Amino acid sequence: MNKAHIINMLIEARNDLEIAKKRLDKLISNGLKDQVNMKRIKGNIYIYKRTDSSQTNGTYIRKDNVKEIKPLIQKLYNTKLLEAVVEEQRQIDQCIAILRKTDTSQEAVLKNIPSEMHRYVNTDVFNDRDVVEEWRREVYMGHNPVRFEKAFKTSNGDMVRSKSELIIAETLKAFKVPYIYERPFHAYMTGYGKTNIYPDFTCFNRRTGKTYYWEHLGMMDDAEYASKNIRRVMEFAREGVFPGSELILSFETTDVQLKTDYIREVIKKFLL
Repeated sequence: MNKAHIINMLIEARNDLEIAKKRLDKLISNGLKDQVNMKRIKGNIYIYKRTDSSQTNGTYIRKDNVKEIKPLIQKLYNTKLLEAVVEEQRQIDQCIAILRKTDTSQEAVLKNIPSEMHRYVNTDVFNDRDVVEEWRREVYMGHNPVRFEKAFKTSNGDMVRSKSELIIAETLKAFKVPYIYERPFHAYMTGYGKTNIYPDFTCFNRRTGKTYYWEHLGMMDDAEYASKNIRRVMEFAREGVFPGSELILSFETTDVQLKTDYIREVIKKFLL
C-alpha cells in the first residue's frame, strides 16, 4: 500500500486535466460566440442558431448548411468536454483530500486497539512474498537458449548480455521489483517454424499485480539491429502488448548512453 504514490498519480492526472482545461477554455473563448439550440421533433433534429441568450429558439439552419452547423456543434462538444474535465478535476481533488486526511499508518490504526493487545498483532499483513512466488510460477517458462557472447553477473546471480541490462537489473532489484530475465513470451509462426520472443525483462508490479515486458534496444544507430527490433515491437503489438502500456522500451546509441536516472523514472512510472 503506497498512498503517496497514489496521490502523486492523481496529482499528475489533475495536471494533465488542467492542460486540457486551458486548451478548451482558449478554443471556446476564441471561437464562435453564437449558441446552438437543437430540438427533436417526431424523430427529426432541428438546429437553430441563437445570437442572444434571450432568444427562445433562434434562427433555423437547414441541415445541408454544413458551414454554419459544424462550428456550432464543435462549440457544443468543446463546452460539454470542458464540463466533464472540470467535474473530473473536482472528483480527483476530493480523492486527494480523502487520502491525505486518512491516516493508515500502523501507529494510527493501533490506537483503535488497546495497548495491552498490541503484542498479539502481526503488523506485517502486506507481506507479498507469496503473491510474487505465485507470479513467478505462473509466468516462468524457461530462458532464452541462445548462448551469451558476453556475460555480466547481477547481484541476484542472473547472467545478462550487456552492461546496460546489468544496470537495469540492479536498479530493478534496488526498487524491489520482481523480474525474470529473458523468459519466453510466446511462440509464433515464421517461415522457419515456431519462434519465441524473449523480452529482456518480464517484470511484476506488486501494487497492481500487472505484468510488464521491458525491452532494452541498445544499438539503435545500427540499421539492421533497428529494423529487427521494430519488427519485434510489432510482434508484441500483434499479441496485444503495446509500447507505453505493458511494453516498456529503453534505447541507446553509440553517442547516447542509457542513464540510471531514466531507468529510475521508468520504474516509478510503471512498476511501483
